[in-house]
Amino acid sequence: MIKIFNSIRKIIGMDANYFYPALITFLIQIVSVISGVIAELKNRLLELYQKKEFGTFCITIALIQEILMGTYFLVFFYVLSLLGRFWKI
Repeated sequence: MIKIFNSIRKIIGMDANYFYPALITFLIQIVSVISGVIAELKNRLLELYQKKEFGTFCITIALIQEILMGTYFLVFFYVLSLLGRFWKI
């Protein structure tokens, strides 16, 4: 994984001191945007199907949202551990 990141960093021409914090921010933003889209979808579905029995579907979307928020922290700590190995912290 680090070899892939290093090859991307060399193609872009960025220093490692700037690339890895930018990579962490980018990954966190991707997961955050996906989670926000799912939360908005859940809210819209709750508005549309408020009078009907669509509780199971909305609960499923809420579970997916919670999984993504958990993934948000997992990605953060995974990338942090990669950086720790790379910089031998």
